[in-house]
Amino acid sequence: MRWLVFSIIHVFLFSFSLGMEDRDDLSISAENVFTILLGYSVVVLSIIICYCMNYIVMIYCAFSIAIVFLLMRRSVKLAVIVELSITIVMLILC
Repeated sequence: MRWLVFSIIHVFLFSFSLGMEDRDDLSISAENVFTILLGYSVVVLSIIICYCMNYIVMIYCAFSIAIVFLLMRRSVKLAVIVELSITIVMLILC
């Protein structure tokens, strides 16, 4: 149940961040596809993290969402890259 809530949070977060990016530009570019793939790969990695970790998950969730919301105002791609790197670090620690 915990992994489901955590993955829903990440899906909402990346859908929101992708929705904030250039609403007038509806064309599908390589950068947009790359950003979407990075976002949903983080969701998959987050499910893996929730499966193998206990209490660190809540700290990771709060920390990563705070960082991503701060970075989304500057660059969505930067926010996705930071979120992915935090997820990879947590997987290594797992």
